[in-house]
Amino acid sequence: MNLKFVVCVSVVLTVTKLTNSTNGPKCGKTDAKKFPSCAEAGFNFTVDSISYGLFANSYSNIVSNITAKLGDCSSYTSHIVCSLFVPRCKGDLEEPWLPCQEVCWEFVRGCGEKMNAHGLNWMKSLCGLLPLKSKNSGKPDDCFEPPGFIYQNSSQG
Repeated sequence: MNLKFVVCVSVVLTVTKLTNSTNGPKCGKTDAKKFPSCAEAGFNFTVDSISYGLFANSYSNIVSNITAKLGDCSSYTSHIVCSLFVPRCKGDLEEPWLPCQEVCWEFVRGCGEKMNAHGLNWMKSLCGLLPLKSKNSGKPDDCFEPPGFIYQNSSQG
């Protein structure tokens, strides 16, 4: 099955499940054995059904596959890839806690060529969907930046 199709379906199902929940997502501990790069990136909590649900092994394989293809092209690779499949979850938020758009553009700046080479250039279009830290509504949890994050503000994509 086409990886791009699987990714799109996974993202739609994940976001739909998270946003349709009446009490917000049920957060649970991220399975560090299935998602080691996500756990290392600080994704301690995600939606229970993702970390331990029916598709956890599939998500784990996809995260590992994409991360292996991109290698160490950016220090933000795990933050972006994990946000797609194992989005951060906070009990006080009713939706996934996603990275700020600036983090995504830094990821693209470092990994753009590898993304093109491995057919992952579709990930670039996701950056524009994320909230901008600079246009933050004043709420500190609209999006997150990894510790020590510095935005180079170079051309996007």
